[in-house]
Amino acid sequence: MFIDPIRPFTLVDDTLLIEVIIKYNGDIYKLEKDLDVEVEDLGQNYAIVTLTRTKIPSLYSYSEVEYIEFPKLLYYSIEQVADLCCVNPVKNLEMLALSGKGIALGIIDSGVDYTHPDFINEDGTTRILSMWDQSIEGTPPQGFKSGSYYSAEEINQALISNNPFSIVPSQDFIGHGTSVAGVAGGNRKAK
Repeated sequence: MFIDPIRPFTLVDDTLLIEVIIKYNGDIYKLEKDLDVEVEDLGQNYAIVTLTRTKIPSLYSYSEVEYIEFPKLLYYSIEQVADLCCVNPVKNLEMLALSGKGIALGIIDSGVDYTHPDFINEDGTTRILSMWDQSIEGTPPQGFKSGSYYSAEEINQALISNNPFSIVPSQDFIGHGTSVAGVAGGNRKAK
């Protein structure tokens, strides 16, 4: 067993796979061969390494690895975020004429509840262009090795289904990503 660095004093199974972000130099793919881990190059000398906790100490022995960052537990803790961070007062100033029309946002967070009213148009279609859920296996975006990619068309099919999560099983169990996406780009239809 190993003590979990994310939730101290919690013992976890040594076979659990986790992802760490590393800053590197040189040939980072040698880790795949040497340690039997998975490496996803993010560009600009950053990569995600998927490995068991028991292999983490081995990363420190490679001169190619400059920095290791462990995952952090995110949670939603602030209600009425749009008012607290002054989004609504600024958005409502007529002289600025802010509508958000023609703007696309990218949110990297705990996920998004695509069935939430903030992300559904009046005609019942999604306002989401696409989603890449890295917490479930499926068909990842081109050039990546993990996760599931869902297009707007697939999300729309799910929205008209009696069981949307059987078509697009992506869910935000934490709620933080849905909150952030709602503040940044929600249609403000939800109560």
